[in-house]
Amino acid sequence: MALPADVERVLRSLLPGSRPWHGELLAQLPFTTAEAGCACGCPTVDLTVDGDAVAPATSAPDGMIASASGASGGVLLFVGNGYLSLLEAYFYEDPVPEWPEPGTLTLD
Repeated sequence: MALPADVERVLRSLLPGSRPWHGELLAQLPFTTAEAGCACGCPTVDLTVDGDAVAPATSAPDGMIASASGASGGVLLFVGNGYLSLLEAYFYEDPVPEWPEPGTLTLD
């Protein structure tokens, strides 16, 4: 599925430009699709970037590159081989199917 607006909002909030690779990863957003990544009912998505359309973020490390938390849980962003790969949601109690509003999260 195409990148939903709520997923894009969360991704943009995790990539505010404070790291050298943020711009490279933001450039991938128009070429990124999302698919449900978890069966627990949370909004976690696997991200797939069209590598033929956009270059990898060569300066980005592999693994978790950003996180943010709020009152009910938080989000984690992962990169693999220079491409956005996973946006994970976690909750302190029962998972909910919606992404938290970026304004309710604080970058860790």
